[in-house]
Amino acid sequence: MNDNALFIFGLQNDFLPVGNAEILGMEEISGSIKKMSGYWKHIIVINQNHPADHISFAACHPWRKPHQVIEIGNIQQYLWPIHCVSGTIGTLNPAWLTDLNPVIINHDSQRGKENFSIFENESLLSYLTNNKIMHLFYCGFPLEFEIRENTFMAINHGLKVSLIKDGILSLASNKADLIYEQLGASDAKIINFSESLNN
Repeated sequence: MNDNALFIFGLQNDFLPVGNAEILGMEEISGSIKKMSGYWKHIIVINQNHPADHISFAACHPWRKPHQVIEIGNIQQYLWPIHCVSGTIGTLNPAWLTDLNPVIINHDSQRGKENFSIFENESLLSYLTNNKIMHLFYCGFPLEFEIRENTFMAINHGLKVSLIKDGILSLASNKADLIYEQLGASDAKIINFSESLNN
């Protein structure tokens, strides 16, 4: 898969067991991604890095709790526990992933803004261009935000995207099918890992 790349989103300590924002099912997804990662020459890890007072943290909004949705301006903001704060161990990846020496893109965010796009990162664009990578395989977490938005962004950049469904975790499983339907309508392929070996 020399002209393809595996993109791994959100596989960071804070989302794994005992992390500040532990997500049910994340450990299983980590195991699935570990098994599939050996099939790619190019592995790109997308890590979240937030300031400690980021707008998405429930603790920054009086009387609010994690997992609530509030309106800020004209935006519906999902609230998280404090997680993936720059400089903390919560931003780090599991040891097995670090050992693969992947390309790591630290997705920094500004305090007052949620910005999911990774395609503003010049080093990422240069890496894709220099290695003639045109087909991106996405896995990781969360489907609703980083994965969804960067599928649209990649397609707008003329890239092909395949979503490895058995390597992706969503916050709300009852809404995942609708999101996959939307992404499929935008020309993304929805596949399982075994199908990725034939692409």
